[in-house]
Amino acid sequence: MALKTEHFITPIKLVLPGIIVSLIGLFVSNYIFNDPVKIRGRNSRTAWDNLKRYEKIYEENSEELTCLYGSTNGDLFYKDLLHLQEMTIENLKMFRDDKDIDKLVGSIINLRIDTYTQLKQITSGFIDSLTKLANMVFYDSAAFKENIRQQGLLQQQFLVDRIHVILRDTSIIKNLGAELKRTYAAFEKVVFVEPIIPTMDTIKRRIIGAWSMLSEEVPTKLELDQANTGTLTLDGTNYSFNWTFEESDGQRTLALHFKDNKIDDRNYQIIHCTNKILQYRTGKNGNILMIACRS
Repeated sequence: MALKTEHFITPIKLVLPGIIVSLIGLFVSNYIFNDPVKIRGRNSRTAWDNLKRYEKIYEENSEELTCLYGSTNGDLFYKDLLHLQEMTIENLKMFRDDKDIDKLVGSIINLRIDTYTQLKQITSGFIDSLTKLANMVFYDSAAFKENIRQQGLLQQQFLVDRIHVILRDTSIIKNLGAELKRTYAAFEKVVFVEPIIPTMDTIKRRIIGAWSMLSEEVPTKLELDQANTGTLTLDGTNYSFNWTFEESDGQRTLALHFKDNKIDDRNYQIIHCTNKILQYRTGKNGNILMIACRS
């Protein structure tokens, strides 16, 4: 029997759709795994994560420096702190200059570079001014008290300037972040601006434990437990107390009520608390910021 044309065409008809489907599948899978938008989104998210990682490293190292030098915050402490700020700036520049990230992420990193540059400048100015005050010689108590008051005001202004520099780009970073969320699925769950001031509950959790109060005149250790009792150790002598932590008129106060009235009750105005350091003020020291480190 003679071979007909359809005998040659039929296998081609059967095979050709399979080839077309395979080619389509190959194209789709290649697009899925090499989608330029997704790749840029992943690279941009990695750059963002690295930014947050280095900022966390900066915070942790700043706290470690504070506790390392303690009450002897001198030239070495200030030099190390400025060096830490400078290295943070250089590391962030490395992420910003990555050509494979979205320019919006680069803009955010640029804003943070400027923030650390400004922090370095105000830190340097604060250190210079504080050093001049600390090195002054006094011949009467009135002049000494005035100097302490000036140091407190200087420190207070430094903290105000520092917070301003940290927060000033909050709005634009939120807007840039919103645009990144609309463009890339990788940023869907990212929180671009986190609250800088912890809640009362957060601080109350963090203050539980033992603290070495480095700024006090005599060796002082404070221990707080979850039952709202604790022990204050002054120069080797222990005093038991009950404690409360309350907020009034914008001030957060840790109050120690000593048992048996062995010593006067104490109030500490809590300024900042992390897992490593506690910053506070007392009425006795005016506006001077005191430091405690977790034991």
